[in-house]
Amino acid sequence: MLETEDFDIILMDINMPLMDGMECAQKIRELGNTKKAQIPIVAITGNAKNYSMEDFNSVGINDYLQKPLNFDALVETVKNLTS
Repeated sequence: MLETEDFDIILMDINMPLMDGMECAQKIRELGNTKKAQIPIVAITGNAKNYSMEDFNSVGINDYLQKPLNFDALVETVKNLTS
C-alpha cells in the first residue's frame, strides 16, 4: 500500500504473519522515496518487554505503544509525531 498511497503515520503491529514489524519498519526506512522512508512509525505491541527503545530506534521506529492500547496515549503520540 505504501508504494501507491501516501500516509502521515504508520501504526505498525510488531507481530505479523509474513514479516514482523521490526523487519517491515527497516524496509520502509530503506525505500528509495525519501518522503515515504521518513514517515513516522509507531510500534504497537503486547510484547514491549521483549524490546527496548534502542531496539525500536535501530530499525527506524519512532515510538511504541503497549497493548492493550490506551486511546489517550495513542492520540497524543500521533499528534506529537504528525504536528
